[in-house]
Amino acid sequence: MESRDEFNVNADALQTKGKVSVGQKRGNPCRLYYEIYGKGDTKVVFINGMGTDRQMWEFVVSVFKKTQPEFQMLTFDNRNTGYSDDGSTLKL
Repeated sequence: MESRDEFNVNADALQTKGKVSVGQKRGNPCRLYYEIYGKGDTKVVFINGMGTDRQMWEFVVSVFKKTQPEFQMLTFDNRNTGYSDDGSTLKL
């Protein structure tokens, strides 16, 4: 089976990706997966709705990278979507 990332139309503009730990102070930690595109000075965060992951922004990111080079864009998977953890098995 092919990886979902093989279909990422913005792979050439991807600057960094990874996971960041959140929720430790509230006792419900998890790691959220993120991707950053572009190198511009203006930062834009795309937040997806319930039941979707960061891939819903692929078309928007592709348009922005062509028409708005001054932007650096962050997409991420909310808890329990895409590549993010749900927090139920994470031990810190």
